[in-house]
This record gives sequence, C-alpha cells and structure tokens, in this order.
Amino acid sequence: MKNLSEIKDDELIIVKYKEGMTEVIESGEIASCIAYNEGYNLEFFTAVKDTVQIDERELITNLTEMLGDDQYEDWAEDMFYELIEEKETKAFVEAFNKAADERATYRMGEAIDLEN
Repeated sequence: MKNLSEIKDDELIIVKYKEGMTEVIESGEIASCIAYNEGYNLEFFTAVKDTVQIDERELITNLTEMLGDDQYEDWAEDMFYELIEEKETKAFVEAFNKAADERATYRMGEAIDLEN
C-alpha cells in the first residue's frame, strides 16, 4: 500500500467507485472527489500506464501473416526484407507508437492509504 503523502499532486491515480466504475484523475483531485462523493465508499489506486508499442519487425511479421495466405511461398520473407529498412516503415511505427502512447490505458496498481 502506498501512502498519499508519497504521491505528487499531478500524478495520475484511479478512483474505484462502489458500483465498480473507475476513473483516472490527478492525485491533487482526491479531496474534491471525496467531497463530491460524500457517503460513498471510494477506493484509490496508483495508475499504471499500459501502452501498446510495436517495432518494425513485429509490424511486418503480423501484416504478412494476416495477408500472406494466398501469396507465393517466400512472399512474407521477401516483403520483410523489402520493408524492414524503409523510412516509411520506420515513420509509420513511430507515428503508431506516439498515438498509442497518447491514448494509453491505465490499470490499477497499488492501493493508496489516505490516512498517512
């Protein structure tokens, strides 16, 4: 369990409401969250960022596996070596990873002790 005093005001946390619904907020908003939901049993957890990331190898391999069933025997290997060093492939991977990072999912981490 993590003490509230150990958490910075702008650190993201997860509020778990009685109904099981969760919400990501900044830890500085805990007091107003408690005041707004007075009488409800709220639980607070650290927020663990869960981001999907890919690399060029994974991208090409997954695509050629999905699309290569009806292609000639060495098609996937030929495509891999054709695309792995292309600047467009690298640019797509970079754009994908940036977008995925900006749209990250958060899962519940350690419970937060509000008493200490």
